Parts: sequence; structure tokens; C-alpha cells
Amino acid sequence: MRHFERLVAQAPDRLFRESADPRKPRFWQVTCESPAGYRAARMLANRLGLSTSPVLLAAFAVALTPLTSLASGQPVVVQLVVSNRFRPGFAGSVSPVAQSAPCMIEMPDAPFEGVALRTWQSALLAYKHAYFDPAGKQEVSKRIAAERGLEPDLGVFFNDRRVRSRELADSITGDDAVGGLPPIRHELTRTTLTWGEPFDIPEQKVFLSVVDMAGTLCCELRADTHFVSPVDMVGLLRRIESVLVNAALREGDGVEGGTTAAAAPGVVR
Repeated sequence: MRHFERLVAQAPDRLFRESADPRKPRFWQVTCESPAGYRAARMLANRLGLSTSPVLLAAFAVALTPLTSLASGQPVVVQLVVSNRFRPGFAGSVSPVAQSAPCMIEMPDAPFEGVALRTWQSALLAYKHAYFDPAGKQEVSKRIAAERGLEPDLGVFFNDRRVRSRELADSITGDDAVGGLPPIRHELTRTTLTWGEPFDIPEQKVFLSVVDMAGTLCCELRADTHFVSPVDMVGLLRRIESVLVNAALREGDGVEGGTTAAAAPGVVR
């Protein structure tokens, strides 16, 4: 609870501006499959001596920042979904199978690799503290909201659901060690976006899941269009890919690529 309170005290009251394109149904979902993002994440993880998970989380935080009302350099708070069954002593506990813990990701004026290393450190703290009484957490949240007059905005979630493909992605032995592959930028033309059915069941403002799929980075994004429009959803996914590729190739920031999207009503490609 002390860890949660320290981090939430630094979270903004309002993370997103209102969307210029709210939709009905309100919540939209889109899946991105990126072979280029997959290869870039592997290259970066190997270079930094990390797994691909913190690399992807860092890319998500960097790509998310332009959509927010955060000031330059202000940290991003992302809630991580954490399994609480990986410690043997908890195998028989009567509790949620997974809980969310806030992760504060600092945005120093430094190359992406520096952000990724800081993200790894912050994520370890979140994983370590993701065991709590939900009722106690709710009480802390209410008290902080009463003291501030507004409830902290904790509506961004990240869930790395990979099992098999994470193990494969983390097994690379050198920068782009698999031979016979085309240049990584050529892979950008193979990126695809697939829209799911919109829905009105209450959801978080932004929820990014990384899911199992061999040979590609598969991200499922669900968002509240009252805060993040469908066009901004596409931009977020393309920025994640671009951040990874540019960092892997040690090139400047920017959004580019050959992303193709399945038709979605009223979405500008």
C-alpha cells in the first residue's frame, strides 16, 4: 500500500484530453501484427541484456506520450497486469490470479535504450509489489482522491500475455541473428491492422495486450474513443513499431512504415 500510494501521488489527475472523434459504441479494439516490431524488439533486448517485455513496455510509454496532456519529461504511469502465481508459496492462495500494479516510467531526455533500462527497473518494482488486498487499495485510492479533490488517472494498462512466443523472442543470440532475412525496414510493409467489433461494456481508457503469435509482434489495443479516437489508436500502434525499429537501427525518432488497415467505419488510414 505504501508503494502504491507513493506512485499514485505522482500520477496526473487527467491524463488524456477529450477526443475530437468520440464514437458509439464507445470502445474500439484493433490488433496489430508487426514482423518488423518483433525483430526490432529482439535486437534491442539482446543489446541491453533484457527480455523483450520491458522493451515493449518502454516503447508503449514513449508512443503513448504524444496522446496525453503530460508536460515534457513528466513520467508516465502504466498499470501492469501481474500474475501472482509465479512464487511457489502462493500457489495455493485464495486470491485473484492476476492483479494490477502501477509502474512509473520516467522519460529522460536520452536515447530509447536509456528509457528501456529505466522501464525495466520500474517494472521490477511493480512486479514485486503486485500482491495486495484489493479493499485496502481501494481505501488508499479514495483517501488520495479526497485529499487531491480529483481521482488520479490510472486508466492505462499493459499486459504481456505471451508464453511461447516470449520464450522464442528472448532466445536470440545476436543482433538479428536469424540469417537470410530482408532488411528490417522492408518488413514494415508486412504490418497489418485488423479491427474488431466495437462494444459498450466499460473498459479502461487504453489497454494494450501483447499476445502469443510466432514470428511477429502481435498487440491487441482496446481504447475508449471518448479519449483516444480510432485514428489515434492507429497512430499509437504505428509509433510503437516505429520507436522499436528506429531504436534498433540507432536512428532518429519518427513515425513511418507501410501499415495496412482493414476497413473500419470512418477511420482515416
